[in-house]
Amino acid sequence: MRPAWPVRVAAGLVALLISTPALADPSPSPTKQEPEAPLVVRVASLLPRAPRPGSAVEIKGTVTNTSTTDTVEHVKLYLSRGSVLTLRGALHDAEQDGADMEYAIASRGLARGRNRITSLKPGESADFDIRTDVHELELRSSGVYPLEIEARGVIGDSGVEPLGSVPTWLPFFVDLPKQQKVAVVWPLAEPPHQAPDGSFVDDDLAKGLGDDGRLGHLLGATRYANTPRRCGDEGAHRNDGRQDPRSTKCEPVPVTFAVDPDLAAAVDTMATANHYVYGPSRHKGTGAKRAQAWLAELRRQVLATTGSYLGLPYADPDVAALAGSPAGRDDISQASKLGASVLGGILPGQPVDAVDPPTQGSGTVTALAVDALMPQSASRVAVVLDPSAFADLEDLGHSPDAPVTLEPSGTTGSRLHGLVADDTLSTLVLGPTAGQEGSPLAEQRFIAETALLALERPGQSRTFLIAPDRYSDAAPTAAGLALRDLGVLPWLCPVPLESATQGTESCPEPTSPSETQEHDDSSSDPRRSLRMPVDAQLPAGYVASVGSYRNEADQLTSEVLDDASTQPTDVQQRINDLRVRLRKAVARAESAAWRQDPVAQDDALRRLGQAVTAERAGVAVLGGRLLLTSSKGTIQVSVQNSLDLPVKVRLRFTFPGRPPLETGDIAVAAKRSVPAGIKADGLRSGKFPVDVQMLDQAGRAFQRPAQVVVRSTRYGRLALGVTFAAAAVLFLAAGFRIVRRALRKPSPEGPA
Repeated sequence: MRPAWPVRVAAGLVALLISTPALADPSPSPTKQEPEAPLVVRVASLLPRAPRPGSAVEIKGTVTNTSTTDTVEHVKLYLSRGSVLTLRGALHDAEQDGADMEYAIASRGLARGRNRITSLKPGESADFDIRTDVHELELRSSGVYPLEIEARGVIGDSGVEPLGSVPTWLPFFVDLPKQQKVAVVWPLAEPPHQAPDGSFVDDDLAKGLGDDGRLGHLLGATRYANTPRRCGDEGAHRNDGRQDPRSTKCEPVPVTFAVDPDLAAAVDTMATANHYVYGPSRHKGTGAKRAQAWLAELRRQVLATTGSYLGLPYADPDVAALAGSPAGRDDISQASKLGASVLGGILPGQPVDAVDPPTQGSGTVTALAVDALMPQSASRVAVVLDPSAFADLEDLGHSPDAPVTLEPSGTTGSRLHGLVADDTLSTLVLGPTAGQEGSPLAEQRFIAETALLALERPGQSRTFLIAPDRYSDAAPTAAGLALRDLGVLPWLCPVPLESATQGTESCPEPTSPSETQEHDDSSSDPRRSLRMPVDAQLPAGYVASVGSYRNEADQLTSEVLDDASTQPTDVQQRINDLRVRLRKAVARAESAAWRQDPVAQDDALRRLGQAVTAERAGVAVLGGRLLLTSSKGTIQVSVQNSLDLPVKVRLRFTFPGRPPLETGDIAVAAKRSVPAGIKADGLRSGKFPVDVQMLDQAGRAFQRPAQVVVRSTRYGRLALGVTFAAAAVLFLAAGFRIVRRALRKPSPEGPA
């Protein structure tokens, strides 16, 4: 049934415009327009959530007059229902396009406290209570029935007309289906907030950890879901605090957190109360207390729910973008190992043998990426996947079970076990969307979806997976209620992710012996191949630029730093710390969080480049000018090491028109500079450059070449020959003169 009041108002305005002549000076439009539906209906409780034959149905809530000028008279609430829906697709269509309604049932009237009222002044609210039963609603077959709570009233001289409504859904079962097993992967990931040196680039993480932040919402929802409470049968726990005396089912919900190690490490650092933010200005961070509380709550919940967690690769790398090259696949593997090491030192419990590729922007992942994610030690590892990873799941004719058998791994050849998330449940579990008024109706929409899921194959107990997108937000109360329903609704059975990864999931009280058997879809569904990825991933040029910096960092830490076994233990530890710090910086730059954010990509690449360049600049060759006075001599430079770690390099000297010459290994201690040179002969005279290239321990070029400008005079041999010749001439001349004087005869005249 559609509200007629807006349509009538619009029709009246059109008629007025047609019948009224144009005015020369029209009056200005009002600055504030009244809402089209002045009565806003909010549902506080709908019980039972899924009635059975013979059940009574009660809906309570409030109605508010949002008009600022009009009093609404003769207000009354009506309940309408539509035709039964038995398919999930039909439910989605009815949600988008609306459902045809019938069977209007009136409420007993409005009340404010104990007083009955019939009118609402502008801004006033009143309570309503609609009571009916399955027989009056004519619920005869199992399925989901559309409901609409509609407020009618009179404004001015008009008659009674619809003035506001809200839709919802009511599951009904003649006979309950078998319990459907549901596992939950709850994401705790965040775009990186730290620079390569570990400092924070902003204080946004502190905001996200609070009760009003995204990460606070996610942890608050799971805390709410497993808070000790009393439960009603058929999921009919009451939002008004009253307890149904027939309460029977109240199972805990084993939520498995998918944790990004970069987030856990950042929160752990922030919790020390001495972290700093290096943004436009350096200042003390503000989130220490929030970080401490959030991390303590996460640790408590891990132990209280499953005792295990799903560890993501460090900084959640974009595996689809990286898996195309051997170096990229190695990055994925390194991020996985690093992530496991980091989480092992922060979280209690044990990691689940599963991998969870990111699905933000694209749910696809290649077989090569899966190979890179796989730990080599585990015998059976499950892959958590989005439905878009496969091309043919929509052709099954029913909702796909979570377990699928994948084609054998290309690298290991081992059998791969997949768990496909249910997209709709994974979205609905997060809470209200646009048009849903409050938590009860958002929860009711989630319940309706699970009911139709169970009715697809009511005689089978299948397994489904809820895994929201990595960077989702949640409405804490609504999401907590939806998660809680997994342990309350009689057609659902919550199971740990760990059992689902091994194919051993079962309900505590199976409805048939077959439920305890290992689930294997390979007999009914063929082995599936992963779909090729789409373009919603990090750009290839960006990945290549990050790869260049990664190679430069690896060269420094693996082939330039002198980490020989003779080094002291503390030096070895500092070398490893630098290696890990740069590896973390590379992983942050390769995060899938940057897929749709070019500005963040530029910032991440810039920070990585600055960090790697600064570390490499600590090792340099100092050239200059050199004067040689012969055709041979020692070309000498200095190797400067401003790092606080020892290095070992070689030098290659390249002369114009001659083969290069290389030195042996040159070890330079931390914060030292040592001379290094090479002897050369046959040098030409004049001025010429000599390029000095620093080489790593594998013989590859490191840094740009330095240059020595050599000036050679070749003065040695030539000058010596000239000197000896000149001395000989002088000696001969002097001897000749002496002999000549000695032989000269005296004058006969004698002296004068």
